[in-house]
Amino acid sequence: PFIKNAFPIDTQHGRQSQYGYYSAYLSLIASQLGFAHWIADDAIAEYPAPYDVGGYVLRLQGPFHKVFATCQGAHLEIDTNADFAYDATGLGRVHFRGAPTELALSTPIVKNPNFITVSDPSPKNVAIGPGWTTQDGNTRFLADRALDDDTAEVTIFEENRSKTIFSVTYHNLDEITSIVERYEISQNHILIDSEIQGPSSLNIYQFPALRQNGQDMAVIDVQDQTCVVDFAGHKLSITFLTPGSLRLENLTAPNRNGVYDVLRFETHNSKISLEITTSPSSNTPQI
Repeated sequence: PFIKNAFPIDTQHGRQSQYGYYSAYLSLIASQLGFAHWIADDAIAEYPAPYDVGGYVLRLQGPFHKVFATCQGAHLEIDTNADFAYDATGLGRVHFRGAPTELALSTPIVKNPNFITVSDPSPKNVAIGPGWTTQDGNTRFLADRALDDDTAEVTIFEENRSKTIFSVTYHNLDEITSIVERYEISQNHILIDSEIQGPSSLNIYQFPALRQNGQDMAVIDVQDQTCVVDFAGHKLSITFLTPGSLRLENLTAPNRNGVYDVLRFETHNSKISLEITTSPSSNTPQI
């Protein structure tokens, strides 16, 4: 399937609601691969792509409102002003070299998707990122932020082959002053510091945890402040370094690539720190 998931074709999971039928897209990619074979020149040597080399941070502004960052095989994509038919605001893609793309996250999760899902859509927008409780008791999430103009600020601290460090600051959040998300990327390791600046009675951080991709099941283990997702020969570990409580929410959250549970971390600290790592595993239960 053109949307690169393992769900049975008859479920249509991930297909655009009004177009994107497999027959058309599979014919398209078959013709493109055929032309590529005809014009390929094997005398041209293969060289590393920018993703292979790293580290760097790339900011796209205007209608694209994206931030890309990579280092030593770890790659992030952030949407700073999402289109809610497809994306949620915040960290929506985390890839590690050699690991399944859906293991951490390949696209955000939206409550009103413009594509078909095998289960009911998520009751809320979900990206990897913070939320807060207002003085009147309502809960808000960065994932729901959308403005006419993208006012997020990106600051780059370090870009090299061993480490990439940068921050994204979000303004115009109504009840609170701003959110500062600081990212540090190195080999198989991502450290995130998320600080909410302004009045909030309780701070929250949400993180999708893969349940299944249509073919393989994940094993999700939550212990204290760590969640381990064991899937298709790889383990993803999410550890919250700030004192607080961690649990799985009672909801189902599908995107184009799979069906997820949602981790919810709560603390009264204004700053939440977490680290994300990967390692090999031997566990691969199938549906």
